[in-house]
This record gives sequence, C-alpha cells and structure tokens, in this order.
Amino acid sequence: MVNQVVIVHGWSDTSKSFEPLADFLSKSGRVAIPLWLGDYISMDDDVQIPDVAKRLEAVIQSITAPNGPLKIPFDMIVHSTGGLVAREWLNTYYA
Repeated sequence: MVNQVVIVHGWSDTSKSFEPLADFLSKSGRVAIPLWLGDYISMDDDVQIPDVAKRLEAVIQSITAPNGPLKIPFDMIVHSTGGLVAREWLNTYYA
C-alpha cells in the first residue's frame, strides 16, 4: 500500500505554497491527499489552534468515510504552526 500524505501548513500561509511539495510527493510514489482547512492570511485572525484542530478532525472524518480518498493510517507533514495543530488534533481527536 502506498503511503498517503496530508500536509498541514502554518499560520500566515496558504495551501498554495505547498502545491510543489504535493507534486514532488506524488512523483515520488506517495499519494498527496487534498485537505483544505482554510488559508490564514494574517496573524490577526481570530482563529485559535483548537479551532483549526477541530476543523482538521471534521475534514478527516469527512474524507475517511466509506469510499473516501483518505485511508487510515496516513502520514502527515506539518510546517510551523501546522505542527501545533497536528499535536492538538492528535491529543484531542486521534484514538
């Protein structure tokens, strides 16, 4: 089974900046799964890490549903604040 990869970007960034990484992973035999949580364009957003982790859980639940594109287990690549989001998600939602 080919490892699937989810990429979680950091604060004040957009998912677009990680499209080259997703392309590279795909060319290297990985499956980069599109996962859109939101793009945070400012450090002044009223969004906190628990909010983004909650959204991450909702998106993961929706795309791991039967016949969804994401299968458990999967790999996760995080950058900057995306690491804090992933940690919050793991501690709060991941069994």
